[in-house]
Amino acid sequence: MSANELFGDEFDDNDVVTTPGTTVVDDLNVIANITGAFGDLGIIEDEATLLVDYNGSNIDPEDAEVLKHIVDGFRDHLGRKKDPDFTFSVGDFSDLGCNDTYKAKDDGPGSKFNTSVSCNYSINGNTVTSGYFGMDNIYFEAVGITTKEGAPAKNHGTSWMNIYLSRNGAQQFVNKFSNDVGWDIKASMFTADTRQNLASLRVAMDDESPPAWTTMMIPDANDEDQSIELKQCGCVSTIIQTPDLQGIYLGTGFFTMNYNVVTEDASVDTLEAVRDAARAGGNPMAGRVSISLVGLRVTGLANGISRVTLGKKKRSARI
Repeated sequence: MSANELFGDEFDDNDVVTTPGTTVVDDLNVIANITGAFGDLGIIEDEATLLVDYNGSNIDPEDAEVLKHIVDGFRDHLGRKKDPDFTFSVGDFSDLGCNDTYKAKDDGPGSKFNTSVSCNYSINGNTVTSGYFGMDNIYFEAVGITTKEGAPAKNHGTSWMNIYLSRNGAQQFVNKFSNDVGWDIKASMFTADTRQNLASLRVAMDDESPPAWTTMMIPDANDEDQSIELKQCGCVSTIIQTPDLQGIYLGTGFFTMNYNVVTEDASVDTLEAVRDAARAGGNPMAGRVSISLVGLRVTGLANGISRVTLGKKKRSARI
């Protein structure tokens, strides 16, 4: 099934999320002086290997280069008018075995196969591979969520939260992944809100190392000082658990991702054969992505945006 069939409307290359009362940062000249969404990314040399101090942890040199490119440089993000200059790729599948608990929405019972997703960037003429990628012009649902019984939703704000993409932004993401790797993403992962032209997607978070929350302090047009400042505001869980700070915010997220397929009577070899056939023009198999939020920048509250919900009838939503 094509992305247009999944999302309904024809994709418009000129579309980004724009809502009255919000500020969309889409000018690289304006944001060129931004440094470090997660704090300063200080590069240090340790035993002839370049490492990056990322929130107190030293990370892989290629990850360092990509973070400086997409975070400090604010480059190659999904969710903009122009497609980003990177390609998704997937590794070898791992067979996690058969378990009926894998069934979710339109997945049948069967064996679950999982693979990591990488991104190949062109930086200074070199191909650099990392698991990190950015999505711009998205909304973060930093509000309290409760169950039908009125209790707080389990692990919300610590292990997961919802983000909203424009329907065209969601389609851009699905199209790019499918074109790059030969696998589709199931539309049922998204919840559609046709009134607001948004698609909601659940993302995971590390509760032991929650994503940092950074606010971009954008000057007014009449301000003499036009430099953009970054204000560290703790982490996502702090915002969601503080009533005075809760709301729906517009900004940019930085993510990592895995891909999984649940199917019967398959093996790693047969799945890879299906993938190769799809790349050659065959019908791709559809699976699910597990997206993890590792950090975010926001430009402020998004006035006029309300929560995206499934409604009373529980069913897979067509976007």
